[in-house]
Amino acid sequence: PHSPGNTAGRARMKADTTTQNMYLPQAALISTGEIYPTGQSVVARTLALEYSRSDVDVAALTRAQNQAHLYPHAMQAYVLWLGERYAELQKGLPAVYQELRTRVSSNDEQEHARTPGTLAALQIGIDLMAEFMCDIGAATTEEMNRLTDEAAAVFAELGRRQRSRLMEESTVDMYFNVIDSLLAQGRVTFHPKGIDKDTTFGVDLLGWYDDDYLYVDPGAAFNRVSKWFKDEGRTLGTTDLSLRRSLFEQAVLIKDPADIHLTKRIMVNGRNHRVMQLDMKRVPFRDLFKKGGMF
Repeated sequence: PHSPGNTAGRARMKADTTTQNMYLPQAALISTGEIYPTGQSVVARTLALEYSRSDVDVAALTRAQNQAHLYPHAMQAYVLWLGERYAELQKGLPAVYQELRTRVSSNDEQEHARTPGTLAALQIGIDLMAEFMCDIGAATTEEMNRLTDEAAAVFAELGRRQRSRLMEESTVDMYFNVIDSLLAQGRVTFHPKGIDKDTTFGVDLLGWYDDDYLYVDPGAAFNRVSKWFKDEGRTLGTTDLSLRRSLFEQAVLIKDPADIHLTKRIMVNGRNHRVMQLDMKRVPFRDLFKKGGMF
């Protein structure tokens, strides 16, 4: 879904190496499936509609199927109606889109920029169809007002669910959730930074901690989390470096402004280690590192 989701066309060359005209996607793709797409980037470019068999009004579906031969004519009439107003819509819709986009935005710093735009575009589609139906006398203004109001409420709920799904697909959240699970299972551990403690009792050592920071061995932790996803038949969907950047962008990873690296060197038990320095206040499982919490 990336090309349609990005409204990006495919650049191609002619035999003489000049560039062909590039055609941009002008519509949304509708697809069905049983399994959600994974990865925050892909999820941000989709809008999942969940339904079960009990949600389907079989009688209404049957009536709709019996009238399927009328739909091409209705769509043709709608397209012709839009064509008569094309110049007007081309001039006015950008402002309407921006207004709707602002209205549906949650102003949550973790909201993906794609979500408000997707919801705004869907609302515009409903509003234009409602206006068309009123113009041709297929419905009253009151009926169409109810339709657009109902659609706005539905899109608001879809936006809430979409934001929730995007948070679940956040690579930073997934990374921390897996480490939290591995800690709870006793399969990985962190040692106090100021204590001479070399043995790990057969579990993987992912780093060290003190009162203010969690010092994570980036390679050891990333490999352990990646293995967990591989065992689950999934992927984390990012690289070690991209994960560090995400941690830094979310103010979890502490970086020296004068240093270009997203890691720092610390001395533990006489050995030099390169680690990610994470703000303990931003670590979800920080309570495990309170006195007596882990050891």
